[in-house]
Amino acid sequence: MRLVSALRELPVTTDLQPLLQAAGERLDGATDAAAAAVELRAVHGAWLADRAQSGDDCVDAAEALLRGALHDQEQVQGADHAATRATRHRLAMLLEERGDSETAADLYRRTLTLREATLGPKQPELIPHLVNLGAVLRARNLLDEARPLYQQALRLAEQHCGSNHPQTAACLDSLAGLLYAGQDFEQAEAYYRRALAMTEAAFGPVHPATAASAHNLGTVLDAREQFREAEALFRRALDIRQEQLGADHADTASSVHNLAGVLDAMGRTDDAEPLYRQAVATWERVVGPEHPATATSINNLADLLREKGAHDEAETLYRRNLQTWTRLLGAGHPHTVMTRSELAILAADRTPGPEAEALLQAAVEQTAEVMGWDSMQHINTVVRYAALLRDQRRRDEARTLLRQTLAEAENRVSMLSPRIQKIRRHLEVLEQDSDTLH
Repeated sequence: MRLVSALRELPVTTDLQPLLQAAGERLDGATDAAAAAVELRAVHGAWLADRAQSGDDCVDAAEALLRGALHDQEQVQGADHAATRATRHRLAMLLEERGDSETAADLYRRTLTLREATLGPKQPELIPHLVNLGAVLRARNLLDEARPLYQQALRLAEQHCGSNHPQTAACLDSLAGLLYAGQDFEQAEAYYRRALAMTEAAFGPVHPATAASAHNLGTVLDAREQFREAEALFRRALDIRQEQLGADHADTASSVHNLAGVLDAMGRTDDAEPLYRQAVATWERVVGPEHPATATSINNLADLLREKGAHDEAETLYRRNLQTWTRLLGAGHPHTVMTRSELAILAADRTPGPEAEALLQAAVEQTAEVMGWDSMQHINTVVRYAALLRDQRRRDEARTLLRQTLAEAENRVSMLSPRIQKIRRHLEVLEQDSDTLH
């Protein structure tokens, strides 16, 4: 098995094909040839998976090799053997990358079940398996299924690693991220604050891990509209990342984008605009011009430009994004629908006539269907459509639209939600027969 170990140490770029062929021939007469050959197929599959991640077109071959190796390893070496677990994990990762998160979750769940049967339910070795399964369930928006897994991982980390250990901080961060995704912002903030304190104690004040923790806390504070503290955290994360990782790094671009967003939310658009442009330029260099991260920064920049009245550039950016989202995700994806909605709002701002009305009406229907009656995008589109109807002296239609949206949204979110309050505020203005609705 020394040959297999040696192959594992070779860099991804090494051409393994002749080595694999020679190795297969030399293993034919070995006493442990069956196990070695299975392991060799697993190594080959993992190597191809890494090549695919680097851009080579060998994903199908990698998946086939990993599936075959996993089947044989379970028979020859056992389902909970370390080598078998490694192959199962690499196959799960590959399937996640291919978008088959359901099968990936099944593989992660099988490993967790096997490990619990071997080790018992209270061993710290379970933590990575709990987190892996929790992460793929979160990605599938199965938050209620993911939450007990993250909670169990945190309990094990606190019990075995202590309250000031990086492993515990990582588990806190994962659980906080799940709570954030479920819009439990108050509890998410509490966990993120604990994670930041632990991370800073473990790694120091200027470590990339500390920057990541500060960035995450800033994100939830932004969502809670605690903008000043969020700004300070984003600036801190950005300073660390620029120093430690450099300007052309995905994490740095993320902090630039989020800092621009919080400045934008505070109305400091002149400060936010150059940061959005910087984020777009960095994303284009780091991940390419048609990546979701690039498109997200482009969308925010377009929103800001539209609000400033720079309609021509905003439209160009929205149309670029519409092509990107359609190509990447399809015409019915929420991101694509959102961009069409933004274009409809822009059309109403530029030329509030019959064509803009038709676009807004379609956008209202699409955002309700795809994103939900209570989504901020749907509510923004409804409010803009109501303003257009008001401007055309069709106040009764505008009131009916806002009342219907309010009734639907109240059934889904808290009456104190900013989204509910926005509809009510505009409805009250319209009820007073005012022309200030916008």
